[in-house]
Amino acid sequence: MLLRTAPHALQAGVADSPTGTDSSSSSSSELLSQRVKGNEQLITGQLSNGLRYVLQPNRTPPQRFEAHLEVHAGSVDEREHEQGVAHLVEHVTFLGSKRRESLLGTGARANAYTDFHHTVFHVHAPLTNCITGTPMLPQVGASVFARVVLAAAGVVQGCRARRAVLAACVG
Repeated sequence: MLLRTAPHALQAGVADSPTGTDSSSSSSSELLSQRVKGNEQLITGQLSNGLRYVLQPNRTPPQRFEAHLEVHAGSVDEREHEQGVAHLVEHVTFLGSKRRESLLGTGARANAYTDFHHTVFHVHAPLTNCITGTPMLPQVGASVFARVVLAAAGVVQGCRARRAVLAACVG
């Protein structure tokens, strides 16, 4: 990973230089070529279906974990006549889902958001379900996030089918 920084951060050092000259061009190229040491605690990998993952130990708060599912699709991927579809998919697949409701009362918090480039689903939960006494990670991974992925595929297919029907009726 290469370190990237904003130009203004580099320029701020110019006025503070002892000579007052612009030494930012040489120092910025040196800075940008430096390798940033990675976090040795990160575990990364890729599943056979192409899903990439990153695991990082979470000591604070104790006995809790966070799970984030980041989909690299957002409102920038919409055409003009599709505006709002990414946000709709977020709501249909997660916020109103029965699987998300299954987290109620367990001490978990779940939410989602859509921006220009991403749709992110996240859950903050205790390690153990306080109702059933079972581990929460499998419940979140298999029940909640897996359903999000499957539901999103169904919604997209449904939208394509609806557009095909509308095109046939108009055409």
